[in-house]
Amino acid sequence: MDKLTEQYFRDEISEIKEKLEERQLLQEMANCRPSKTGLPVNIWIDETEAYKTGKHTKRIKFQINKKPKFQPQNTCSMTLDGKIPDKVWNKIKQNKEFAISGPERIAVSNFVVNNSYALDKVADQLLWLDEFWEIFIKGGEEASAKDIVKLKNKTDEYVKKHKDD
Repeated sequence: MDKLTEQYFRDEISEIKEKLEERQLLQEMANCRPSKTGLPVNIWIDETEAYKTGKHTKRIKFQINKKPKFQPQNTCSMTLDGKIPDKVWNKIKQNKEFAISGPERIAVSNFVVNNSYALDKVADQLLWLDEFWEIFIKGGEEASAKDIVKLKNKTDEYVKKHKDD
């Protein structure tokens, strides 16, 4: 086998391995339907501390189409600052299943930014997911500063309660 062919197979195997690891991780994440989040797409919230492996940052994943059935193979990562890494975004746009508009993507981004403080604590397992659902800012509209402060204060109350337990 020549070096070019050998490198091709190594790259293919590496990509398959990465996809399998990501799919396994996605199965461990909490999946959330639009009826719960107020978003136009399904999302997955990472509550596994998986970011500690160093392969990615704290994040959520969202489905790149509005089909009601969860489709783990058609997801995109978004960091807790509401951004999609360029490398990821360029690859996602090539996916034939890609079917969300700019405003829908912005809604997901607003949801993440609005709730980033609490999502950060969920990722660190300092805030339980059921507590998150009690205090989160629903939907994809940009939240007011007052609502974000309220979320932060309530999050801190839960985190303190867990530390005291």
